[in-house]
Amino acid sequence: MFSTRCLMIGLALTVLSVSSPVSAMTCKERFVRAATEGNGDGQYRQIVTQTIENAPNVTVQEFIMNGPRHWVSKSLEPKTGGWTLLFEGTMYTSTDEGKTWRQLSKFDAVAAATARAQQKKDVEAATDIECSVETVDGTPLDRVDGTYEVTTGFKNTQVHTYWFDQSSATIVKSRYETIAPNFKSTVSQEMIPFADAVVPTP
Repeated sequence: MFSTRCLMIGLALTVLSVSSPVSAMTCKERFVRAATEGNGDGQYRQIVTQTIENAPNVTVQEFIMNGPRHWVSKSLEPKTGGWTLLFEGTMYTSTDEGKTWRQLSKFDAVAAATARAQQKKDVEAATDIECSVETVDGTPLDRVDGTYEVTTGFKNTQVHTYWFDQSSATIVKSRYETIAPNFKSTVSQEMIPFADAVVPTP
């Protein structure tokens, strides 16, 4: 089964640095960049909501990132979901909201790089790519849609939508649909201010 924890790790793997101007990019280039690089490797904070078809509950997590090697995922719904922390190459889990930590596993940088390379190859074959403008809560946002096939491991179809702030080109909202035989899920992400958020250490 495609677990929420695997989802959070996968999302973190896509967060790389962003530098080239967005205005010069084609619609496909913009989709590929969003799907493989996200908003970059700096600090950010978001609320992640996942629904799985035929599953009884919706899961909600707060994801706070200092950088690719230091982030925390906090389960908001259900509260019993625990926290997951990555710190300096080691993953930890906590069942008491960060008071104590148990080492879970070592982060495999080589495997992560291999996964990123494969993901980029899959994304570059994306279809049904479309760019448009959509007004959300009174604010016009650039919208980019596309579909691609995951060809290794858990094979599935990914349908992604990204909404960008027009002035900063930052992704402010996104939605990912995962479609496979006997499995379908939707993940929505919404950026929130980093403010005084703290990423703990074990």
